[in-house]
Amino acid sequence: MSTERTWPYQPTKRWTKANNGRLLPLNSDAWRKLRRQVLAEQPLCQYCPPGTITPATEVDHKNNDPADNSRENLVSTCKPCHSIKTMADLYGRPARMGCDAEGNPINPAHPWNEKSR
Repeated sequence: MSTERTWPYQPTKRWTKANNGRLLPLNSDAWRKLRRQVLAEQPLCQYCPPGTITPATEVDHKNNDPADNSRENLVSTCKPCHSIKTMADLYGRPARMGCDAEGNPINPAHPWNEKSR
């Protein structure tokens, strides 16, 4: 029996931080498995307002550290909420989402909140 390696030989992968800080690349099997687990445990968006039922389609790092893949740091979310939170984190201001009890948008920059001329 031969112990020769067949080519193309691929050495074992060692996970290191990529330039973007991720420990698990988004296209890796390990990340896909972890993502499926989070979405199975939390099938609804955790950031949508109470009483809103929105299926989660993405996984967010709560503390914004892409290297911290601990289960406590991963939250299932819908695409709009994930985008809003990410943009708010990038620009350092809180995200304003949803509406008040009368159905008016909470965001003061929303066109409905502009005074008529």
